[in-house]
Order: sequence, then structure tokens, then C-alpha cells
Amino acid sequence: MTSSDSSPTSSAPVGSNPPLEHLSVEIGVGMMGSPEALRSILATVDLNLTGNIPDIWKALEAGDIAVANRLLHGIKGYVPIFCTDPLVDQVTQTEVFSKTASAADVKPLFAELAPKLEQLLVEIRAFVAQG
Repeated sequence: MTSSDSSPTSSAPVGSNPPLEHLSVEIGVGMMGSPEALRSILATVDLNLTGNIPDIWKALEAGDIAVANRLLHGIKGYVPIFCTDPLVDQVTQTEVFSKTASAADVKPLFAELAPKLEQLLVEIRAFVAQG
């Protein structure tokens, strides 16, 4: 899996400061209908993801792949609404693998994914704050 984006500025809203790496405002507004509707769902995602990242780590550390998979499945369900394709692909691959793999086997994949989800949270918070 690679972490490079071929066009990191493609998801940045017009007039934004830094380019967004994982949040795609264009996709999100297209799916939700308006920047305000996107901000509303992203506020909920912020709360959800803030708790889910450490909970997935705890589940993997405890060897509880069922809990980790359930949490990853939830994330997989909403990232296509507002994330770039590379992040959607990585979340999907990790979630699919977690259906049949052990917690020990999923840990390295989540170790690659978690920092990207943390960066997504930073991007979400910045976009929501703009509203």
C-alpha cells in the first residue's frame, strides 16, 4: 500500500490555505449537497473517529479482532462520502482483511492507517472551524 497522493491539491476547496490530503470537500459537498451539510456530518464523524481510533488499538492489543472489525466497518461506511480515493481504498483493504485475519496480522496495517485517520481528523476540524 502506498501513502502518496498523485494530486494532493485536487481535494482542496477553492481559496483554502493548505491542501487537504485525505478530506475531499468536493466529494463531500457533492454527496451532502452543501458545505453546511458536510460540516454537520463531519462534526459527528469527528466525535466518532476520535473514539474509534484508540478503541481499535485497544481491541487489536487485546486480540479482539471482532471489535476491531466492527469499528473499521463503521469507518469504511462513511469515508467514501468525503475522503480521497487512496484513503478510502486503504480503509477498505484494512477492514476487509480484518474479517479473516488475526489481530496480530491487522496491527501493522492499522499502524499505517491510524496516522492518516489522525490527519483526517485535523483536516475535518479545520474545515468545520471555517464554518
